[in-house]
Amino acid sequence: MKNLSEEESDILFIGAKQTSVNFLNVVDMSPDCDDQDTLLILAGHVVPICHTGTESCFRHLPHEPN
Repeated sequence: MKNLSEEESDILFIGAKQTSVNFLNVVDMSPDCDDQDTLLILAGHVVPICHTGTESCFRHLPHEPN
């Protein structure tokens, strides 16, 4: 995920090291009710995304996506 800093006008990588070769494909994005402060992003991956080689960095997901 990239974030453009308004103060510095720099692109910041959120939640990943600059050297990571793992990328997520954005499937869908939905803003919250006021369209200003929250964005829900649905993403998929081709290769295991966690550094441990698993599909997810979360051991117990509350539900599986459809």
